[in-house]
Amino acid sequence: MAGAFRIFASKGFNEGPAGHISVRNPIEPKTFWINPLGVHFSTLTVEDMVRVDEHGNYVDGNKAPINRSGFKILSAVHKARPDLNVTCHVHSVWGKALSALGRKLDMLNQDACIFYNNHDVYRNFGGVAVETEEGEKIAKAFGPTNRAMILQNHGLISAGYNVGEACFLLRLMDKVCETQVKTDSVYASGLYDRIVILDEEASFTYRATATSSNLYASFCSDYELQITNPAGRKRKIKCDLLKPACGCCLRSSYECVYGVRAIPKNFKLHKLAHRPIRFVEPNSINLRRKITLLSEDADLELEPTKEAREDALFRKYLQTLGWHLGGYSSWMLGVDLSPSDALLYDAFVKGFMVAISPQLAHENLQPSSVVIPRGLDNPTLRHIFYACGATYLSWKRPEYREFAEQKFLQSMKELRWFLSENSVIGNEDWLLICMVTLCLREKYQCENTARNAFFLIASLQIIECWLLKKSISFESFNQLLDALALNQIDVKILPMVKKDHKINDVTYWTDELSYMLREGDVSNLERTILESFLYNYSVALFACDASVVDYIKSPFQVYAELKPYLLPPIYHCPAWWMNNPIMGAALSAFELAAKTNWLSLFFPLNANNKMVAEKLLTLSKYYLPPVLPENVRFHESDFVQRRLMESCLIGNIVTKACTIMLSKLLNPKLRPDAPEIQEEIGNFFLNLRKLSPHAQSSGLCSWPFAVAGSAVIKEDQRLYLIERIRTFGVMKKSSGLMSVMRFLFTTWGSDTDPGPGWDVLLDKDHLRNTFL
Repeated sequence: MAGAFRIFASKGFNEGPAGHISVRNPIEPKTFWINPLGVHFSTLTVEDMVRVDEHGNYVDGNKAPINRSGFKILSAVHKARPDLNVTCHVHSVWGKALSALGRKLDMLNQDACIFYNNHDVYRNFGGVAVETEEGEKIAKAFGPTNRAMILQNHGLISAGYNVGEACFLLRLMDKVCETQVKTDSVYASGLYDRIVILDEEASFTYRATATSSNLYASFCSDYELQITNPAGRKRKIKCDLLKPACGCCLRSSYECVYGVRAIPKNFKLHKLAHRPIRFVEPNSINLRRKITLLSEDADLELEPTKEAREDALFRKYLQTLGWHLGGYSSWMLGVDLSPSDALLYDAFVKGFMVAISPQLAHENLQPSSVVIPRGLDNPTLRHIFYACGATYLSWKRPEYREFAEQKFLQSMKELRWFLSENSVIGNEDWLLICMVTLCLREKYQCENTARNAFFLIASLQIIECWLLKKSISFESFNQLLDALALNQIDVKILPMVKKDHKINDVTYWTDELSYMLREGDVSNLERTILESFLYNYSVALFACDASVVDYIKSPFQVYAELKPYLLPPIYHCPAWWMNNPIMGAALSAFELAAKTNWLSLFFPLNANNKMVAEKLLTLSKYYLPPVLPENVRFHESDFVQRRLMESCLIGNIVTKACTIMLSKLLNPKLRPDAPEIQEEIGNFFLNLRKLSPHAQSSGLCSWPFAVAGSAVIKEDQRLYLIERIRTFGVMKKSSGLMSVMRFLFTTWGSDTDPGPGWDVLLDKDHLRNTFL
């Protein structure tokens, strides 16, 4: 939330002395975030804030000193009004002018009506508020219902339930002060009369416009205008505001600053390339310098390359996409959020949802577009949002892990309560969102592989009921939810799946074109959620115990049933795989991976499964990734080309891992230094080097990193792979990617204690502790 201060304050409070802002910490209500001395409102960022206790003593954050006088005032208001979480105080020019007159705001216009019976004047100026008593007097004068106050001969104070409300009121009050002072000067000339709005109309306007949600929404619209339009005006280039970066800029090879919060006064257009169309295959990691293996907790700063800036812009686009779906970043219109839930929802929208969105796809297919709107009117789904947000926050704050687990169990109890009162039928769509989102949460928590399998099994049962119109055992489904709510996971409670031992067949490959050419009646919800489920299902089979085979369906059958929902185009896009928001161009590669992982559960392979494995091996060796269409190569910017090409590179990386694992399944005694294996490893690294170190799609690489990495024997390749995994993990804030790094360290071992090497691919007991 603190990130809003900088932009909003710069719109009117950059004159005169700096102001003060205090935000109550929703997790620890007796601590506050406040701006330090020497940091002006107009340049304030979240990193500048200092966290102090209720007495002003330092807790953490910026170690710069705070303004004690300002804190005396703001903390006293917090103490007197526990309903207000944010207080702002500023010495603006027009605020000081009106405060010298000792007058309240007159109802001269609609904006002023927001302060009708909602503000007062503190007339006892007692000098600088260095004493606690002065702050208490101001807080008492603030009253039980006011949200703003004019301090005579001093300045302005505003307060609100959230940052947006308080900041909007402060800026609006300053503008109303300006209007009133200027109106009084015209009235004093005697040429015109002043017309004041009557009490009845002012009261009606106040009730209609001064709600917390309306004020926050008004703040958000101004905020988004600030972070986009100034750049377009100063650059004199039309900004489309619809892409991850302005297409007009990228097409002309100018550096795009879409979403950048502060444009300097001396801003100039920056040319990025000599040619407007340039296809790039970036690799920012330089192996000519010595690489040092860092500990998992060491800080890693990503290089400020052009690719890094563009990838950061894409993540910014994914964040703002969530804001436009009625969520307004850290708030939901019409939903009464507690400060704690607002923080968790903010982390969910701006962190968790961004991290799980791997592809440059049509905006209606991005996970945010599908998931967030369903939670606006669904309290059960919102509890899952909070649990995911808490898990995301636990990446850098381990103390949140227990809190995140509590939020998860609370969300499961809410879900179980809902289903005790309602049927699964008719609620399948958002229940499937619940299961898939919780499965993704487990990947970030990275603790319970069995629970992850339960969510996938529950998802498949809902899919069969919803789309495939098959009956499911509601008794077994309820038992599954009971086990999750009580955190008592036992696979034996699941119903046995009827097996067709002839289902392992490879005829799936020939019918893809027919699906892609026909127009499909598929919704964006079906496409995005089903594809998210299939990716997690395909990867999770790698670490499953062989006994799970009796309780889950074969991917040969699952992909055959769901393929009609995955391939028909929904939207017209520059590249067809932009209709696949999760796996993109690598969809068929992950189908290979799922079937490869499934066959590994039957090791040692019988004659029939060996024949299937040999067919899959042939397909993986001769896998041909999609190529960029001509309209993309000649009409889209290099940024868009690189994004789309990354999806093709992921497909190559996944199929190389399939080849390595299938070779091991068919020939268990094969050594990793065999020429054919090292050739695949070389091709694996060739594709990895073309993948940007900051690629958003890197979250899809955990499985191929684990499989191919286990067969890497050269020291320089191991060092390179570890650095890439760590870079991806830090950028995505993914515990799953970090677990791959630990898996590889254990697999490789050391000079004194050699590891098992790539034999672990056949050791399910070892893999059971791996979380991808």
